[in-house]
Amino acid sequence: MAGSLKKLIPNILTGLRLVAAISIFLLVFYEGTHMRDLNNYRIAGLMLFFALITDVLDGFLARKLNAATRFGYFFDHAVDFLLIPPMIYLTLKYLSFYLAVSYLVLEIGIVLISLVRLIIKDKTLWPNTFGRLSFGFLGASVCVLLFFLPSPIWRYIFYLANTLLAIAVFLRLLSILAFFSDFKGGEKNEQ
Repeated sequence: MAGSLKKLIPNILTGLRLVAAISIFLLVFYEGTHMRDLNNYRIAGLMLFFALITDVLDGFLARKLNAATRFGYFFDHAVDFLLIPPMIYLTLKYLSFYLAVSYLVLEIGIVLISLVRLIIKDKTLWPNTFGRLSFGFLGASVCVLLFFLPSPIWRYIFYLANTLLAIAVFLRLLSILAFFSDFKGGEKNEQ
C-alpha cells in the first residue's frame, strides 16, 4: 500500500503544478486598472517559481521511485504547455519583442515536428535536455521579470531577463536541431 502511494507522488506534484498554472494564467490575464496589478504579478512570480521547482521534482521522483508512466509524461507536458502562454505574453509585453517572438516560433516548430513525428512514425517525441533547459531559462526570465517589475533597478533587471530569454531561445533552437537529427536517424529521444 505504501509503495503504491509513493508512486503517486510525481503525479500529485504535477497536479499541484496544474493548480499553479491555472492560477498563474488567471493572475496574469486578469489585469487590474493600476499598473496591471503588481500584486498579481508578484504572486504569479512565486507560483511560477513553485511550478518550475515541481517540474524538476516530479520527473526526478518519477525516475527515482520507478513510477514513470505514459500518463505521467503526458500530464507533465500538458501542464508545462499551460504555463507557456502567460510566459510568452509577459515576455512579449515587457522584454525583447524579437526574442519573445523567436521563442514562440520555435515552440510552435517543436509542436509541429512532434505532430509530424506522431503521424509519420506513430512515435511520441519527448523533450530533450535542450528543451528542458530552454523551458527552465524561459521560466527564470519571467520569474525575474515578475519579481522586479517595476523597480529602481529595472534597467538592469531588463537586461538580465532578456539575457535569460536569449539563452532560452538558443537552447530551444538546439532542441529543434536535435529533434531533426533524431527524426531523420535515431530513436534516442523516445521513452
